[in-house]
Amino acid sequence: MSSSVPVEPLIAVIGATGTGKSQLAVDLATRFNGEIINGDAMQLYKGLPIITNQIPTEERKGIPHHLLGCIGFDQEPWHVSHFKKECLRTIKEIRGRGKLPVLVGGTHYYTQAVLFKEAILGDGENDEESGNADKERMVADGNSTPQSEKFPMLNAAPEVILQKLREVDPVMASRWHPNDTRRIYRSLEIYLQTGRPASEIYQEQQRLKDAASILDNQSLHDLSYVEKNTSTRPSPASVGPSHLRFPTLLFWVHTEDGELTRRLSQRVDNMAEQGLVAEAESLFNYLNEKHAQGVEIDRTRGVWVSIGFKELEPYFQALLSSASTSAANANGAGSVDIVSDAASIITSTSILNPEQLSNLKQSCLSSIKSATRHYYRQQIRWIRGRLWNALTDAHATRQLYVIDSTDACSNPSAWQSAVREPAERVVESFLSRGVAECPDPRELSEAAKRVFETQLQSSVAAGAVEGEERARQRTVFKCSTCDVCGITVQSDEQWEVHVRGRRHRRAVKSAEKRRARVDELVQGQGKREGEGERVDH
Repeated sequence: MSSSVPVEPLIAVIGATGTGKSQLAVDLATRFNGEIINGDAMQLYKGLPIITNQIPTEERKGIPHHLLGCIGFDQEPWHVSHFKKECLRTIKEIRGRGKLPVLVGGTHYYTQAVLFKEAILGDGENDEESGNADKERMVADGNSTPQSEKFPMLNAAPEVILQKLREVDPVMASRWHPNDTRRIYRSLEIYLQTGRPASEIYQEQQRLKDAASILDNQSLHDLSYVEKNTSTRPSPASVGPSHLRFPTLLFWVHTEDGELTRRLSQRVDNMAEQGLVAEAESLFNYLNEKHAQGVEIDRTRGVWVSIGFKELEPYFQALLSSASTSAANANGAGSVDIVSDAASIITSTSILNPEQLSNLKQSCLSSIKSATRHYYRQQIRWIRGRLWNALTDAHATRQLYVIDSTDACSNPSAWQSAVREPAERVVESFLSRGVAECPDPRELSEAAKRVFETQLQSSVAAGAVEGEERARQRTVFKCSTCDVCGITVQSDEQWEVHVRGRRHRRAVKSAEKRRARVDELVQGQGKREGEGERVDH
């Protein structure tokens, strides 16, 4: 790490829903001549500002917001690779205008895809992805040529590919089961791409990752260690399976659990007053219209899985059921089926009175609150787990700053002193002097100190367990084939299970009987031949 002004700086604001991310992003963009990029998958959709909780226009303070409300809910959802491509294009355009890009959002795997530039390999076990995922990566990277066209060997039969892998990388060939064609293919592909065995690259990456983790933890505990070792310290671009794409400063806006639960409950009530139910009902009506046209909507992705619509759907079913049944009765007809595939809570013959409808509506709103609580805990787990691990791999945990907004969102003066001003000081230092001169992330607040101590302790414990498991796998993770049964196994544990199994024991007994019969035949033949020889002499 060197004390230098970042050439292509990026600010990222992350955190759970309801913590004040959007407000901080606007503050920083206002102070440092920036433009904001939305990193929330649901906020990509237009026409649903309340359900997706988009920042109101009046709160944007004239700051341009990109990738916000840019696709229709009837359009194909964006895959993470498409988002990454569009986001990187937008970052480039913002910089072209001489502005600072500020990425903000709660879909953290979208954010992480933009922040980190992955190396060619992962950890070996999870690196081999499906063909569809490979195509997604090629599109995202602007590369449209399949690897099988570059390397015709990859078009060969699986047994030919396996034999070739045995020649160039016997370690990986022995690691995978002969039927695991996907991983065998990927291992050979790596060799053809790099000219080096995948096993050798995995081993090198793990050494770098382990070294980076040790240095990173040491630097957080003793900043003087950083100053003494900057000349020999691994750079972020070389320390592991991923590194930051740009010089980046991350702000994790954090609110204590009890306060955040209260705040989110109040937010749902406010959203209901502002038109949440009407927005969700428009989605419900759209579904029914499409159903009537014979068009079925995939409700397992896109805006259909957003919090708000699916929880309110039973209420809309009840309204439609009551209205349809009343109309049918008025015309002297029977009940009318509801055009919906929704839950069995409401049947086509149900008619709820106004009080029951009101109670059902409140129950649905309570479900939204519960789903929102579950979602924010998922967001925090992602930050504490995957994002922290990626930062550790990239030797960049010192670039993550925890901002405590627990007492600040409803108090303007507290917001200024606890959120905006600390963040502005860090950004000022980052832009003018570089990461090395930024303050210790733990010194921003007591909450920041607690979070970092917890993360470091978890990293040490997880590292010890991971190291033991990794060492165990390295010594035993090798395929073996039983010469009696022809079964291939991938570990000592599987081997022990196999040899103790009834099938193997029966096969061994059968083999012993066959050998005994063969021995008897051979001995009998030898005896007859010997007797014949004696007669001849």
